Amino acid sequence: MPDAIRYDFDMMPVVSREELDEFLSRGVFDPRLDEKVALFRDPRAAAALRAADPDLREVFQQAGFSLGVSRMDLPEGTYARDHAAARREVIRRLHDLIPTRRAEIRTAAGSAFSLADFLDQTEAARPFAARERCKILDWPAWAGSAQPKLASQG
Repeated sequence: MPDAIRYDFDMMPVVSREELDEFLSRGVFDPRLDEKVALFRDPRAAAALRAADPDLREVFQQAGFSLGVSRMDLPEGTYARDHAAARREVIRRLHDLIPTRRAEIRTAAGSAFSLADFLDQTEAARPFAARERCKILDWPAWAGSAQPKLASQG
């Protein structure tokens, strides 16, 4: 049985930092320069959306999803803490669009892209705490017995 598609996504700026700096240095101040797009981390999720019914794909694109893939490397079920506000906004737009396109979405139910799994995983996702990467699983033998306490251990 193949692994289930993961619907974790990241919010990426449409305009790169370098491009934004260039616009700002030229006096261009436009709120669209701060826009972000949602990108799935799992290439299979992006491929399933690309292959989904055009009506379902359009709903996701209108909400702010891209058909590309994110290169962020975070654990499954997590998202970058600083993406929280942008995530809430894209999810809100999606929830606003779904009732207006209910019939089209219902007909797209047979595709590899599972709206139910997407919604379940999105609801369960939690912000990633940067300190999780710093946990030491086994103290190295070369360090001897002088094991410092982690800040989270008191």
